[in-house]
Amino acid sequence: VDPTIDTPASDLTVECDGAGNTAELNGWLTSNAGAVASDACGFTWSHDFTVLSDDCGDTGSALVTFTATDPSGNSASTPATFAIVDTTAPEVTQPDNVTLECDEPTTPGGQVITFSKVADTDTLVPGGTGTFTSIGLRSSIENGDVAIEARGNNQHGIYTSIGGVLSVVADRSTTIPGTAATFVTFRPPWFDAGSVVFSGTDVFNKGVYTDLGGSLIAVADLSTAFPGGTGLFTDFSVNTSLSGNNVAFRGLGAGQEGIYTSLSGVLGVVADLTTSVPAGTSTFSMFDAPIIDGADVAFYGKENGSGNEGIYALLGGTLTVVADESTPIPDGTGTFTSFFSPVGDISG
Repeated sequence: VDPTIDTPASDLTVECDGAGNTAELNGWLTSNAGAVASDACGFTWSHDFTVLSDDCGDTGSALVTFTATDPSGNSASTPATFAIVDTTAPEVTQPDNVTLECDEPTTPGGQVITFSKVADTDTLVPGGTGTFTSIGLRSSIENGDVAIEARGNNQHGIYTSIGGVLSVVADRSTTIPGTAATFVTFRPPWFDAGSVVFSGTDVFNKGVYTDLGGSLIAVADLSTAFPGGTGLFTDFSVNTSLSGNNVAFRGLGAGQEGIYTSLSGVLGVVADLTTSVPAGTSTFSMFDAPIIDGADVAFYGKENGSGNEGIYALLGGTLTVVADESTPIPDGTGTFTSFFSPVGDISG
């Protein structure tokens, strides 16, 4: 005859003590969860507890079966659950208020950064009237001297701040080199060694211009023949770049497009629609954003057919890929999926 369970085992729920509530668990198991049994021939208790379930933090539970077994192997069981819960909110100790004097901004190397105003909407337009009404989003700086594209009331121009003195390079009163017309619009400049390069237009004229040598000259305009191509340029993109006496720009024409340089006044092609993409399978289909350092040039390019994008560079006369969509992302996962304008100087 099986033993009789006179009092079933009782569930027990305890508040988490952060240490597994070992004493309460062992006491519950030792007491057989309060169960009471009887058998004429006597019996012994056993249970099947192994481990608590792993809930949040140090909480958990276990369904345990307590069994009374007599000497003949007859048995009777009663189940119960031991559970550890956390219903106590964290205690927060309010920290003391701390007031600090603002540090001067510094570079990662610890050099103090000092900001100064070049121009704003309170600044008088040099060579014009009134004050600026807007400053272009992209400026160019070298050794504390800055070139900007800015507008005033019916005014637009390229201006430099050299040694803190703001002056006009070209504005709507400036004659476009090689024409009798004056400029109407300007695109952001690039500044290097005290000189500026920019693209500018009027209704009938477009070109890339620089004040190298102290006077404004055309690097390329609508009367300029494509180097390595046919016909004349018909348009120029926003981005131009200057390094010493050398200029890089993106030019377009009838079925033609490329990155071009003027090295000490001599035009040349870096890459155009006939150029094979380094490490690619086809030729380039578009270009943008050249930067030049000495005679080395970096630029954005897209491959014909695949649409693969990348940053490419002409270094020492050899065209190479800097990074494209097959390039692993450093300290990341996967490969690059898109690119924008290269920024900075090229070194080696």
